[in-house]
Amino acid sequence: MSKRISRILSLFLACVLLITPMAVLAEHEPFTLHGTVFRDENGDNVMDIEDTGMEGITIELFIGAEIIPSATTTTDADGSYEFTGLSTQTHTAVVEDL
Repeated sequence: MSKRISRILSLFLACVLLITPMAVLAEHEPFTLHGTVFRDENGDNVMDIEDTGMEGITIELFIGAEIIPSATTTTDADGSYEFTGLSTQTHTAVVEDL
């Protein structure tokens, strides 16, 4: 596998792993979904000090099996994103562009 393809794959895997959202859920209260998209410089799929957040990446939020996103946001300068005020339904965050 070429070094370029390996690097792209590492970046993709890092995005997929960190796009897996962290949810904070209180009983009967809205919850928040947040995460970070970053360049995985050493390919270990962990955000280390040398890894940098990716600004301006579009994240779409889908509820259940819907095909139209219920919300969209872009990552901040540090690669972070957040959706707030969500219901207890199943949500999926998807990276729209890299």
